[in-house]
Amino acid sequence: MTDSASKAAPARLKPGVIVASAVGLSLLTLVIVWVGVKPVGSAIARIGPQGFVLFLLAWLTVVITLGLAWFTAAPGLPASRAGTYVWGRFVREGASDLLPFSQIGGLLIGCRAVIARGVAEPLVYASTLVDMTAEIAAQVLYSLGGVAALVVTRFGTEGSRPILWGAAGGVLVLIAAAGAFIALQRRGVAWIGGLMSRWAPSAVARADSLKIALDDIYRRPARMTLAIALHCSAWIGSSTVSWFGLHLMDVHAPLWAVLAAESLMYVLRSAGFMIPAALGVQEGAYVLMGPLFGLPAPDMLALSLVKRGRDIVVGAPVLIAWQALEATAAARRLRATP
Repeated sequence: MTDSASKAAPARLKPGVIVASAVGLSLLTLVIVWVGVKPVGSAIARIGPQGFVLFLLAWLTVVITLGLAWFTAAPGLPASRAGTYVWGRFVREGASDLLPFSQIGGLLIGCRAVIARGVAEPLVYASTLVDMTAEIAAQVLYSLGGVAALVVTRFGTEGSRPILWGAAGGVLVLIAAAGAFIALQRRGVAWIGGLMSRWAPSAVARADSLKIALDDIYRRPARMTLAIALHCSAWIGSSTVSWFGLHLMDVHAPLWAVLAAESLMYVLRSAGFMIPAALGVQEGAYVLMGPLFGLPAPDMLALSLVKRGRDIVVGAPVLIAWQALEATAAARRLRATP
């Protein structure tokens, strides 16, 4: 993003960000008050500092997997470049979780971190679009498992049908989004190029460069298949880490129940994509979905808040390091200017 664009963007986004953040904070407060501060605090205390460190380390493996999935969608790069994409995914996660941006803002910051390390801009943006498609496709498979578990365990019970229909509707929306996203990539490259140029004018010089890179990727279906497989493993890995976190809180829930609850939670969380970090939406979804599979609402809310703490502990140093690298690169360019 150019300096002028980076200065203009906050002015355009500020009112919407303030409103979305206020909505998220209000929803988070309501959820905590409704569930109860004391039981939630007690659950968080049970994990302890050592447990939190273990929980954090387990999560790092998930982010690394996500970075490798992104790298898989970028053909023609040596294996040594995998670390660049892993770094970019860490930056993307930190920006999405901690900065007052929508998910699109986090995506673009992650792309910038990869471009800054010497990867061609068209390839970075093309691989990002393909990676997003693979992630949505994997989420559809992941969420279908949650819907199936809900049908098997709760169908016919009181109050289950509205939630079942809502979850099924959410999955259908994800399927439609994946199909539309693929069609847009293949047929609307010029529009995508214009959108990229609006958000990051220096990012994509010409739309045809993006089209060439996309066509090159889609001519390699094995890469797309591998990217989807890696994203599936990341979704399952994320829920496994949550299951591990609950065990650290002395909540001995079956793994399948956590997988099912989280798969449906993420469907609901997707609806809050305009709220920074889905603040409040994630917590409400945990409280709603957890009890359907025998997972106590206070413990699920505590898990969500522990995740927020984890995101801060991981994301803040990553963003500080990214800013330091950006500042160093800017200083180097300034010294090189005659």
